[in-house]
Amino acid sequence: MRRIRPSALTPKTAAALPAAIAVVALVWAFAGVIGNGQYARVALLAVLWGLTTFLGIRLGRGDMVHIDVSLGLSALILFPLECVVAGFVIGGTAGVLANIRDTSMLSEKLNHVARKIILLFLMSSLASAVAVLSANSLNSMPVQALLVGFGLVYAAADLVTAALIQSLRDRANFGDELMRLTRPIAVVYLGHVSTGVVIVLLFDAMGYVGLVVMVTLVLMMQNSFNLLLRIRTAYQETIQALVLAAEIQVPGEKGHAHRVAEIATATGRRLGLRSKELETLGYAALLHDIGKIGADVDKAYTSLDHAQVGADIVEQIPFVRSAADIVRAHEDSAESVATGGNLELTTAVLLLKASSRLDRLALLGLESTPRELVASEAFDDIRSSSVGSRVMSGLEATASKWATGYPSERVDSAP
Repeated sequence: MRRIRPSALTPKTAAALPAAIAVVALVWAFAGVIGNGQYARVALLAVLWGLTTFLGIRLGRGDMVHIDVSLGLSALILFPLECVVAGFVIGGTAGVLANIRDTSMLSEKLNHVARKIILLFLMSSLASAVAVLSANSLNSMPVQALLVGFGLVYAAADLVTAALIQSLRDRANFGDELMRLTRPIAVVYLGHVSTGVVIVLLFDAMGYVGLVVMVTLVLMMQNSFNLLLRIRTAYQETIQALVLAAEIQVPGEKGHAHRVAEIATATGRRLGLRSKELETLGYAALLHDIGKIGADVDKAYTSLDHAQVGADIVEQIPFVRSAADIVRAHEDSAESVATGGNLELTTAVLLLKASSRLDRLALLGLESTPRELVASEAFDDIRSSSVGSRVMSGLEATASKWATGYPSERVDSAP
């Protein structure tokens, strides 16, 4: 579910600058192509870039990411810049406009094209230097390492510029956007870098056939990754339905699970939890009250039964089974949790308990900021242990971001 972003620009105005960049780049590129007569090369690059751009990766929040590092890396080293730019402008523009899964506005699609054009120009000088250094010595280890290094720089530049555009678009923190983009697709970028290096190494022996074959292989890999993301999305939609079923059971609960997941994962990130731990914590937070489905509303807050029932339900879902122990223990006393012996589980359960308690206290309408609530005696039981004290320090730092308010319900992304 994409967020609506207010803007003073009309769609036509917002699309004007990137469109102008694309037109100017195409005119410049064809001025060089006409002189060299390399139309067949441009046509091949346009077809490959069109396919690469068309098979973009759709992330959980709805954003489309178009990864073309393997093609861009190899093309910049092997071909003249004007051919590369002409091939991308034609193929990249056609691919991004033809992708019906991309529901972005026209201005955002053209921004992608303009960003890639600028990136090609920025990377061209470095690519030329790499091409000169690697001429006639591709079999040497230092040259191959140089190619890999160039590929990693290209991939990093692509990720950084994409995150920068999205952070400006959403008025979000650049570091958060970069992390959000990098986490799910870093492995795809590494695959593209590897494939791009192989294309360069094999080009003298296999020529354009090698280029087409290797790009086709990386596109097949990317399509498989897209299918995996769709399966994960289907699981997440199922979880959303279960969360909704649990929340409609109790009046005033709407959005509680999502807010708790946001608070808990933000705090866990501050505490240095690994990506897998954050993912498990996020799903546990979303599903911690799932045991209330069909329960007696009057007993929902006084009985521990819903924690066990919830854990039993979560254990039946393979995708989130690892969150079951957190769900099972989240209603236990802070003292018993702190003496459990498993540091990872203890930290996750106390994070969930503290985040859920903060959300419910904040919604009572007390005249206190979230940070003041965290510092209050209401959390003394959690703060009494060393692990709990660390959790509460992280929660206080997280809550300080909302000194004058409270995070609204957000359902546009998975944890």
